[in-house]
This record gives sequence, structure tokens and C-alpha cells, in this order.
Amino acid sequence: MDPGQILAIITAIIGGGAAIVAAVLGGIFGFITYPNQKRVDRREELRKARAQAYSALLVAYAETERWYGIKGQEPKFAEAFLKYSQAYSALFNVADNNVITPTSEFHEFVWVRGDPNLSAAEWEAEWRRRYATMLISMRNDAFVGESTVEVDNIIQRLPWYFDWEAEEKATARLA
Repeated sequence: MDPGQILAIITAIIGGGAAIVAAVLGGIFGFITYPNQKRVDRREELRKARAQAYSALLVAYAETERWYGIKGQEPKFAEAFLKYSQAYSALFNVADNNVITPTSEFHEFVWVRGDPNLSAAEWEAEWRRRYATMLISMRNDAFVGESTVEVDNIIQRLPWYFDWEAEEKATARLA
């Protein structure tokens, strides 16, 4: 065998060996990182499911507010409240513990055990505080992670108009 052939054989062996080593190392690396990637993917799926559940609850609640107390719109309120109840119930399947507490406290205040001794202004202030606390917990869990927004900042910017009567709200929305 001449030296050129020997060099070609050695080069082929080195190239083949390098390919085998690369494949083995890639397999080992994949085997090690696969479970971690699956955990990351699963966490992201759950975060997205929580975000959808939180959004569904907020939208359903807004719809109940739209029809609550408006004469002649009782069927629409009933339908909206059913959707809200379903969204609230579904929340318990996916919500983080840090969200369940403020959300259930908000729900209980608005729909179950609202304090009848509060004046309208006190009720509104308590509603705003609980709603803002719930929003921040949802934001931190599924939307933006830890943020610098505070309850008082949200309270000042909530999209509800308590000083309007229900009839005025309905008329203003339709205009």
C-alpha cells in the first residue's frame, strides 16, 4: 500500500470516528436535556392555560357587570352569570394558589357575602382593592411575572364607572 492510500484510510477512520463520537455525544446530551426541556414545555403549557382561564374569568365578570341591574336585560345577565360561574369553577383546575385566594375573596365579596353595612363609597373602595389585588396576582402568575405595578396604581386605573347609574351605563355603551 502506498503512503497516499494509508493517509486516506487514516483520514477516513478519523472522520468516521469523529462522526460516531459526535453522534454519541449528541445522543447523551439529548438524553440529559430532554426531560428538562419537557418540564419547561409543560410549565409553559400550564402558564398559557392559566392565562386563558384568568382572561376568561375577567371577560365573563365584565359581561356580568354589563348587564347587572339593567331592567329588561335579566336573561342576558343570567347568561353572563352562567359563563362567569363556569369560568370561576374552571379556575380551580389550573390557577396558582397565589391567585385562588384573592380571586375567591373577590368572588365572595361581590357575589356571596358582600358587606351590606358598607356605604356605596366604601363598597366601591373595597371592590377596587380586591379586584386590583386579584389582577396583580394573575399578572404575576401568568402574564408578566413579577412586576413593579402596585395595587394602588391599578386601583386608580380600573375600567369601571361606579358613579353612573345602571341605566346610564347601558345607554352610554349603546351610544
